[in-house]
Amino acid sequence: MRDRLPWLLPVLVLLAAGVTQAWISTPLNLFWLQLICWAPALLVLTRLEGRRGALAGWLVGASANASIFVWLVPTVERFTTLGLLGGVGVLALFAAVFGLYGAVFGWGAAAVRRAAGPWWPLAVAAWFVACEFLNPQLFPYFQGVAWYQVPRIFLVSSLAGISAVSFLLIAWNGVLAAAWEARDEQRRPESLATLKRSGLALAALLILTVTYSSLRLEDIATEAAGAPTTRFALVQSNLDVAAEAALRKAEGRHARLDHLLAFMNQAADADPDIDVFVLPESSVRGAPDTGRNAALGAFARERGVEIWAGTLETRRQGGEANKYNSGYRIDRTGAPDVPYDKNILVPFGEYMPLADLIPALGRIRHMPHITPGTGPGILGGPDGPPFAFLVCYEATRFRYTRRAVQAGARLLATVTYDGWFGDTGALDQHMMLSAAASAATGVPMVRAATTGISVAVGADGVLLAASGRAERAVVIVDVPHVSRPSLYVRLGDWFALACVLLGFALVVWGNRGRPGPARELAVPGIFLLAATLTWQINPHVVWSEKAVWAVAVALLAALPAWAWRQPGSSSE
Repeated sequence: MRDRLPWLLPVLVLLAAGVTQAWISTPLNLFWLQLICWAPALLVLTRLEGRRGALAGWLVGASANASIFVWLVPTVERFTTLGLLGGVGVLALFAAVFGLYGAVFGWGAAAVRRAAGPWWPLAVAAWFVACEFLNPQLFPYFQGVAWYQVPRIFLVSSLAGISAVSFLLIAWNGVLAAAWEARDEQRRPESLATLKRSGLALAALLILTVTYSSLRLEDIATEAAGAPTTRFALVQSNLDVAAEAALRKAEGRHARLDHLLAFMNQAADADPDIDVFVLPESSVRGAPDTGRNAALGAFARERGVEIWAGTLETRRQGGEANKYNSGYRIDRTGAPDVPYDKNILVPFGEYMPLADLIPALGRIRHMPHITPGTGPGILGGPDGPPFAFLVCYEATRFRYTRRAVQAGARLLATVTYDGWFGDTGALDQHMMLSAAASAATGVPMVRAATTGISVAVGADGVLLAASGRAERAVVIVDVPHVSRPSLYVRLGDWFALACVLLGFALVVWGNRGRPGPARELAVPGIFLLAATLTWQINPHVVWSEKAVWAVAVALLAALPAWAWRQPGSSSE
């Protein structure tokens, strides 16, 4: 059977590497599996060339996306006209398309290994980071993010971004793969040389990582021990779409606000020392100082608190009505500040890509089109640090979060509505990506989510308090006024960009003397073209990223010139 099905074991190994990504991620949080799950896949991927390598890598990427984002099925079923089968189809299409980064990784892994020699575990890790970073993800899940609650490792993200954690994990698995290969007598000399060089280099990097992360962790903890604090009440009403519709039908159109105020009054009665109430995304419909919403200002005056609230409102500008997804700060006098309008909208959720060109696309959505804002807004008062609103999806876009901290934010206030995901792992994953931003930027975060998970995060990325998933709760937590804006804030994704340059250079070098059909370049070529979609999803991409992308395109274009026939060379 083994002789008749020689491909079966490698396929199972590749699928296992992908499927286990869902177990590694929250809510299961079996992050330690990442220390072993990639090693068998690397043994396969670094031995395959060209199209076979691309197909093998795509199996990993597609299965990983299908397992991590399985919550897309009930979400599509609930909020579109496509139904259950449509949801399954959307997940399959999503996994197939966004598994392309795995195909590019598999396409180039063997060439990178050839070019790097005994340094191949580190080189392949750099190539993986390049593919992961360029991948135009709707939901930016990086391998390293699963370690977000292991600060003595994860705080290296404040130095070099989350990509540095991904690099260490893949490099570790590469060294394990080399150790496995050392069992083969023919490969033993090569493998021992790899273990000696790459193993020692990785050990040095891990020591530096733990040392740096530990020093930063202890430094932040020491400062937090004596710092002033703000007491936040993170309000989680647990009203999903169906529950809110039923409440509105039974008690009228102001029922959601009345219940919200009653809930806030209960919390204020129980704890009169609350300084700020944070209300989730679109908790308030319309401007907070008009009509029934004026009760929020009255609450703020009577209780002597601030309210930071997510709103959904329509404003008329130049005779045109535009809908905005916004955040307001209502001060202790009851007066609302200038609103912050969400900048980075969710594709397919808050707008439909290409709907202007293909009107039929707009008819499969139930949600209104949202008008984007123009940049991060920094708000604040005399009682606390300046803060930036991040509305829902924005908290997962690390370039934008970094820009807010560069603009002066010393606290991140995230308001989100996760009710459309139901009681699924999407709630945990969204929270994880938001919390990881605090570790990378060195700025604390408070997060109020309608159905969960509401959290407060310290400047070290460690959770200070958290609600349960899909429960009605008010999370009351004291957040120290401690922020340590990081090197990552100042320099951005320098490490990932270096990996892009190194990775594509190694692919070109590793393919010298190996002829291959020009169509082999289709996979990486399409991938690099698709990478520019990131610039549309997040319009705050810095010029250096575009410059590095251009260099990667130039290197790929030069590849055919390096692939000449030499005596003894052969193609796959």
